[in-house]
Amino acid sequence: MKIRYRYLEGDKTGRDAAKLKIKEPTGWQQLPGRTDAYRGSLELGQSVEFTYESEEYDSEWTGRLSVTADFVASQDSNPLAEGIAYE
Repeated sequence: MKIRYRYLEGDKTGRDAAKLKIKEPTGWQQLPGRTDAYRGSLELGQSVEFTYESEEYDSEWTGRLSVTADFVASQDSNPLAEGIAYE
């Protein structure tokens, strides 16, 4: 799972991302060398909750949270999805 908060430039998501402090749920781990990517397991119908706080930025700016995930089925289960993204 990848979690990013990018600043908006006009009506488009910009390239610059705010630094985030992210607390992952129990059983999930930050990927080595990455500040925005995590790995964990879910059962069908289960949800997880991440908490985050961005660095301070000018109150005139706006941003968009972007979460993307790749679902990979275990050997004993059916594939859930190729991938999913929420914004």
